[in-house]
Order: sequence, then structure tokens, then C-alpha cells
Amino acid sequence: MISKAKQVRVIRTDLNTGQKECLSDGVGEIVGGNQLFYTEGGSAGCPVRVEIHSTSITIQRQGETVTTMFLVLHQRSVSRIQTEFGVFEIGNLTTLLEQNEDCWRVAYEIGEAGQPSDRFQIEWFFKEAEA
Repeated sequence: MISKAKQVRVIRTDLNTGQKECLSDGVGEIVGGNQLFYTEGGSAGCPVRVEIHSTSITIQRQGETVTTMFLVLHQRSVSRIQTEFGVFEIGNLTTLLEQNEDCWRVAYEIGEAGQPSDRFQIEWFFKEAEA
């Protein structure tokens, strides 16, 4: 597998309010062109693994709360959140999935069909890592 160190900046946008939040800004590693490994919140933060394909993306975040999001373009799916209080499942609908050399992007809605929902977009921006 070919592995490349990259400077990774992760931005989450609340599409309902337009509010942006930087989740991570540091060095990550892209493996095989479709898997990204980085630490959210710096070296002492939570490890994150992202795997992207043409019609799906999986985001796994390991921390005090373990989150696994499996998002399939234009389909409903379920994300699992494991907390000290148990495992919760949340329905999602993926509305956008893009992948290019400089940026990966996914937009999704949280909630059940026909109900008002929270809408988010996550973008992973890449630059060559500085030596």
C-alpha cells in the first residue's frame, strides 16, 4: 500500500445555520488513495479513520465516545454511537459525496424521513505535509 503524509484540515459546517467548526488541523496519512488516518484535536486527541469510495464513506472516531458513521450516497443509513450509557443509533441520509486530490466532502442529514433534520457537511482539505 502506498502511504502519503498530508497536512489535513477538517471543517464541519452546520448547513442549517452556516456555522463552521474546525475539527482538526494537523498531519494525517492517506493510505491506498481512499483511507485517511488522523487525530482529531491534536496528538492527545481522538484517532479518526475515514474510508471513501465512489458511493459511500465510513467515518470511525475512537474516543470517550466511539462513533461509526456509514454513509451511502442518496440512501438512508444508520450511524452508531457508543457511550458509557449504551449504544445509540441515528438515521442519516447522504446528500453529497465528492472526492478529489485536494478535498473529500460529504453532506448528510440526521433524522428520520419526513421529519425536520439537522444537516451537516464535513470537508477534509489536503496539502503536502511540510518536512
